[in-house]
This record gives sequence, C-alpha cells and structure tokens, in this order.
Amino acid sequence: AFHIIPYNRDTLDKLLTESLRRNMPANGLHIFGINQLEEADLSTTQRDEELPTLLHFAASYGLKNLTALLLQCPGALQAYSVANRQGDYPNNMAEKNGYADLRQFMDEYVVRAHL
Repeated sequence: AFHIIPYNRDTLDKLLTESLRRNMPANGLHIFGINQLEEADLSTTQRDEELPTLLHFAASYGLKNLTALLLQCPGALQAYSVANRQGDYPNNMAEKNGYADLRQFMDEYVVRAHL
C-alpha cells in the first residue's frame, strides 16, 4: 500500500494524485457519486454527508494536486455545486480548513471553465 509519513499532507496529495492519474480510464472517470448532469443544468443540490464527493474530501484536506486533477474529470462542475450537510461547497470547505489559496484556485478554475 502507500508508505506515508504520518501527517504529511504533501506526500498524501502526491500519492493520491498519481494513483488516480495512473488508474484513470482513457475516456475519463465518473467519480463523484452523483448523477452526471448536462452542462446547462448545474442546479445546486445538498447531500446529507460531510464529504459527499471526492472533490469535497480533497478540498477539505487541502490536497491541491488531487483537487486540480479532479476538476478535470467529468462531473467536476456538478460536484463543485453540491453542498454537504452543513451547506458547504468544496471551495467553502477548503477555506474553512485554512486553505484559502486552494479556494481561490478552485474558484478561478470554475470561472475559466464557464468561459
């Protein structure tokens, strides 16, 4: 399995990112656990879980490389629009946990994706 130094976020980020990159099918990966919506239907939804998608997990723990890779996957914009049980979106979770730079990165990525 993974050989991770305890509490080393950067090592965990690199390992998870590389593992996902190596194992991603050529046609992409629908990994967010939500029904894939049409691009035009990005309606907001709320889930009764703390971490309803992998994007929420990555943002909450400040895993920037994993977040960047996940944002390139099908369904990423939909996952970005899902609130957890407290009403927090992935970008809010990043900021609440002290990762303001990750929140800014996510927000800028989503703005560019809508252009």
